[in-house]
Amino acid sequence: MIRSLTLSRFKCFLNLRIPQLARITLLGGENSIGKTSLLEAIFLFYGRYAEDILVRLHGWRGMPVIGLAPEELFAPFFFDYCMDRDIHLSFGIDNRTERLRMFFVPQHRKDTLGGRSGERRPRKAFVRTDVRAVAPNALALEYQASRGASETAYLLVGSKGLEVEGAPASGESRTAVFLQSRSPIAATEDAQRFGRLDKMGLASEIVEFLKRFYPHLEDLSLIPGPDGKPVIHADIGLARKVPAGYVGDGFCRLLSVYLAIASAPKGVVLIDEIGGGIHYSALAKVWRGVEAASEKYGCQVVATTHSYECIQAARQGLEELLKPDFLYIRLDKSETGVVPKLYSFDVLGAAVESGWEVR
Repeated sequence: MIRSLTLSRFKCFLNLRIPQLARITLLGGENSIGKTSLLEAIFLFYGRYAEDILVRLHGWRGMPVIGLAPEELFAPFFFDYCMDRDIHLSFGIDNRTERLRMFFVPQHRKDTLGGRSGERRPRKAFVRTDVRAVAPNALALEYQASRGASETAYLLVGSKGLEVEGAPASGESRTAVFLQSRSPIAATEDAQRFGRLDKMGLASEIVEFLKRFYPHLEDLSLIPGPDGKPVIHADIGLARKVPAGYVGDGFCRLLSVYLAIASAPKGVVLIDEIGGGIHYSALAKVWRGVEAASEKYGCQVVATTHSYECIQAARQGLEELLKPDFLYIRLDKSETGVVPKLYSFDVLGAAVESGWEVR
């Protein structure tokens, strides 16, 4: 579990240190303060060796098509778009510290790498002044754990698009799932997650979770769509099963949240605008369901919200016994940048009862 984090020169954060996170952490703050960027930093750290990691992050920001020039591909992740200064991400995970340094390499000699695919390569293979470089755009990812040696991989533009060179062939695998707010999670991703969980005999648990909000739901199943790809269908008592999307946005959001948590045991689920599409009267039950699923699968949940009702529901819906497992963090602006203000379960309760503005 992520217990603390420090972000330096990542996107809008010149230097942000959050000394504490909980199993369920809710982030608040005004627009453009960096709530989504914080989730992106965690997702990037966990998925740093995925070739499509930057493309996905750009796409979730409304940029499904981006150029391969470093000013478009890499620069948006650097503070003030300045690629001359390195990005530093530091995470306190369980009982150790893990760090990731990201820096731009202007020129990269791919032919000097050698070795098998997936083998670690030395950083000297990337020569900043070599005119023979075949892939001039590279983002170096230098990872180091407090109890291990460092390793460096490179995200670069190759002949087939983005490629990763130097990623370790094996290592500890962690799962991070990002549920964005700008558009619904791709139906194909939900279908894939549901299919894997159904094979494990967990479909009934998903149905039981949703029945808290949709009592008329009888069953869920995968049925091929017009293009042959599987689509989640719901039996809601009609003459035939209907695609989940036809039931409503709130239904799909709740389905995506549970599928994500169940698919990330001992991992982390990042939810942008957790209350989006859900009626305020159901939010307390949503929080109880999220907590139960999080505990069952040992999954950490980090979510954002703009809604005061969502914050109130978190305090009202969660039990007193969860005090150590819940934390609300509001991001504020200061003269030195973005600073966090932490609210424990009790402090948030007092603030809500007093009508204080904590969004």
